[in-house]
Amino acid sequence: NARFEVGQLSRAEVMRWESQVANAEGNLIEATNALRLARLNLNAVIGAELPTEWEFPEVTDTIADEVLDNGEKAADGPMPDPATVTDHPAVMQVGETVNLAKSEEWNAATNVLPSANFVFNYAWENNDTLDLDGDENWTATISVEIPLFQSLGGIFGITSAHKSLLSAELQEDEFRRGFLQRLQNARLNLKAAAQRVKASRKEVAFAEENFEIVKTRESIGAATNLELLDAQFSYIQAKGRLATAIADLQIAGAEWEYVNAN
Repeated sequence: NARFEVGQLSRAEVMRWESQVANAEGNLIEATNALRLARLNLNAVIGAELPTEWEFPEVTDTIADEVLDNGEKAADGPMPDPATVTDHPAVMQVGETVNLAKSEEWNAATNVLPSANFVFNYAWENNDTLDLDGDENWTATISVEIPLFQSLGGIFGITSAHKSLLSAELQEDEFRRGFLQRLQNARLNLKAAAQRVKASRKEVAFAEENFEIVKTRESIGAATNLELLDAQFSYIQAKGRLATAIADLQIAGAEWEYVNAN
């Protein structure tokens, strides 16, 4: 306002600054609300009490070259053998569901199978020997049970168990295929995230250099205050995009480590 009063700024430039401040305040409110919701979602995911507060590391727009290079090497490396996917804990857990379905099918089949029992009884004579001294002192019984009346219900049980097994095997196959696709997507996302970080770094370097040039020109009257505002805004936006790109790279790296773990 002081520069406007002495004629160094036009009314349009002042209004532009005021509009910029209002937009920044609105963005701050939206970001604050998003942070609160993210905290609640985090507590829900990890099973903590909703009011629990966590200390988060500061958001940074810098990343070590080593981290960036490691991400690119992982993305450009050989694709893991699809056969190794079966060793992943998530895939193995689905495989256990199939084993359980097989066990249930076998249990259903045993309900309609004949069963045989053998019973042998012997009354030892009191003569201090283990010999079968008397024909009347022992009995042997063989019994065979055929579940004729339960067979119909047993057949229905076998059919239901077999359908459950087929469904479990289909789900296992779909999960394995989906996991392979997830593995490939994680690799591509990691490579793309690394490229976005590189591009964002160049964008920040250009925006910073341009901001310094415009600031110098504005100080000697060779650039308008609106040009300075635009250059400053572009620089701030570039730094924000770099911070987002770095966060995306970290998320992509975590996803790659998860799906690639055996």
